[in-house]
Amino acid sequence: MKKSILLFVLLTTLTAYAQVAPTMEVLRKPTFRGDIRQFTYTGSALYLCGYDLSARSFVAKSTDLGANWQILEQAMFNASDNLNGISFSGNTGIVVGSGGKMYRSTDGGVTWVNKTDSSIYSGGYNEVQFLSANIAYACGGATGSTQVLKTTNAGETWIPLVTGQTNTMYDMHWDNELTGWVAGSSQRIVRTTDGGATWTLSTTPATSTLYSIKRASASVFYAAGTAGSILKSVDNGVTFTALTSPTTLAIYTIETFSENELMILGSSGMGYKSTDGGSTWTALPAFTTEVIRTSIKAGGKIIAGAYKSTIAESVNGTEWNVFTNDYRDFYGIFQDGNRIAVVGDRGGVHLSTDNGVTWKAKTFLLGNIMYDAYMSGNNFYVCGRAGNYFVSTDAGNTWQNKSIGTSTTRLYKLFFFNSNEGYTVTNEGNILYTTNGGSNWQTQATFTTTTLYDIKMLNTTTGFASGSGQRLFATTNGTTWSHGSLAQPSGQMTGIYLVDNLNGYVCGENGAIYKTTDGFNTLTLISDTIALQGKVVHDVLYFGPGEVWAVAQGGLVLRMNTQGQMVVVANSLYGEDLTAMYRSGPSSFIASGYSGTVYRFSFTPVPVELISFGASVTGNDVILNWITATETNNKGFHVERSGGAGIWERIAFVKGAGTATIRSVYKYIDHLTRQGKYSYRLVQEDYDGSLNTSKQVEAVAGVVTDYSLSQNYPNPFNPATTISFSLAADSKVSLKVYDILGNEVMILAGSEFSAGTHNINFDASSLTSGVYLYR
Repeated sequence: MKKSILLFVLLTTLTAYAQVAPTMEVLRKPTFRGDIRQFTYTGSALYLCGYDLSARSFVAKSTDLGANWQILEQAMFNASDNLNGISFSGNTGIVVGSGGKMYRSTDGGVTWVNKTDSSIYSGGYNEVQFLSANIAYACGGATGSTQVLKTTNAGETWIPLVTGQTNTMYDMHWDNELTGWVAGSSQRIVRTTDGGATWTLSTTPATSTLYSIKRASASVFYAAGTAGSILKSVDNGVTFTALTSPTTLAIYTIETFSENELMILGSSGMGYKSTDGGSTWTALPAFTTEVIRTSIKAGGKIIAGAYKSTIAESVNGTEWNVFTNDYRDFYGIFQDGNRIAVVGDRGGVHLSTDNGVTWKAKTFLLGNIMYDAYMSGNNFYVCGRAGNYFVSTDAGNTWQNKSIGTSTTRLYKLFFFNSNEGYTVTNEGNILYTTNGGSNWQTQATFTTTTLYDIKMLNTTTGFASGSGQRLFATTNGTTWSHGSLAQPSGQMTGIYLVDNLNGYVCGENGAIYKTTDGFNTLTLISDTIALQGKVVHDVLYFGPGEVWAVAQGGLVLRMNTQGQMVVVANSLYGEDLTAMYRSGPSSFIASGYSGTVYRFSFTPVPVELISFGASVTGNDVILNWITATETNNKGFHVERSGGAGIWERIAFVKGAGTATIRSVYKYIDHLTRQGKYSYRLVQEDYDGSLNTSKQVEAVAGVVTDYSLSQNYPNPFNPATTISFSLAADSKVSLKVYDILGNEVMILAGSEFSAGTHNINFDASSLTSGVYLYR
């Protein structure tokens, strides 16, 4: 017998179950993460300041009248600065905020120097205005007798002015360096004609707080403030009288166009315009929800700044264009082709028609939170709080109010088969069905003391809903619903996904994500509820076997790993909650979040990576062995054989591992009845039906004519490998294993073997890692 000595290596390895993070594309984020408090315009640059209360402050600059913004040196400002006022003269600027905070820039806002001096003023600044290159005034809350300050050296140092008042001052109007008016609480308006050396109290009719004062002509002033208070002066600001107001809401800013034409903006999106000096008013419908805090006339238009990063522009004050991304929370998301809609706080509806590249705020709805949306063609449906349900038949340009229920009703989710037939679920345990796009609703079920958060239908008869109470509810006829014998997990279930009538997923409180294989009669927990304690998983999506994703509170993105468990693989931009998901492609989804964010998460399905494919022969048996490094959606392998002439026969199917990021080993034995030379190949099939063909391997089956000892396979290995040898005749065989020093460590064979090819299994689990020889 021919003897061969082969070298092989035994490796001990630790397999790590890593999960690949998705590619996160930010489709929409807020222009600013806070409220706009004041603008200033130099003629070439527009500046603003703002803050998110005690969280962050910011200053920004635009050189194209607000179309684009650059945030300036945000790291310089403290969370508690709450920047309220800003003014520039050329490249020199001052920004002021709470606690006497003041910063100065001399390079157009690129860098800032802290000029806070609490020994002079420690109150909260509300306003600052440059009158010339060196002269500026600031006003704010009273600290002792100081509410107004002045600088004569471009903000390098400041002098407190004595107005004789002790109230808070909010706004100023200055004709020049010497003559000005300052308005504030208790409806106080003081004026000076000598640069603040002396002050005179103007006559006003009441005690409400005034937030804004503006000159309209040589003799006419307007001032406005809390509870819809509007004052007018026709004697150059000496005396003011009250006008009949169209609102009881707070008015924060006034813009004047002439002696008789003015506009007021304020709380809850309130806006009115008068063309007869305030005798009559016309509502401005562009703002129905947002709080407008400031405005400015610049470059032939009006620019208004509001809470939550909202900035809008208008030429005449009647038609407005919102051109920033706001900072309001989103709760629902839907995609129809290249159109993506998100809905959320304050009745916000935002639409992209180019797959998330650009966004347009649609007309604000009633001001309540909107939870979900649906689009089909020009039909656009939105639901939310207070039973709000709005229908648009022109892609969101105009809306019809089809609200149902009461002020406490919440419509949480929409599921439509088409533009006519669909469902919604409520916080009152109702499952409602419509056949006319929501013009009318039929109550199919009411589960008392239950909030329903989600509903999914497989078809017109089979569906499931999830929520509180008994958690899960089902229909098998599309009409009646019940809990029946369905599982009842411990926490509220906020999201549900149906793969088919038996398989699905449901998610909810405390990081819980469950899988079912029997139509939700039983559930298997597939998430770490200890690590995710306190986190609500809001939504879950299924892409294929082993490819499941979810989003959660705190901005968590979860993906199923190779062990079938959901693990955190990504986080949102600011750590803000992610609230809803929508599948946007075979390997991508979009998600809505708090803080006005929208994301697209894309992932690369793990390919079926074939790292080896070989054939060996034992008599008339051809043994095929192959190994994959990774797999995604792998249904399995068709084994094909050819005896020549390019004709292939499909002889077997070997089930795949689905999705796996670890090595998978496969084996198939072809028991031939005829000797000869054969070719083999594998045709890998995905669950979507796509096919991929491997390279060919060859094998000769029949009588062995020589003695041989083959290379072990696989090599390296852990912990077992196969050693093959062939015999031309019946023979006694001795097969032993030695360590690198030549010491015998194991006897694998020592007896008679018949002619042919034989495979011996070598299990090295009892040996240490190293290099071994066999003979």
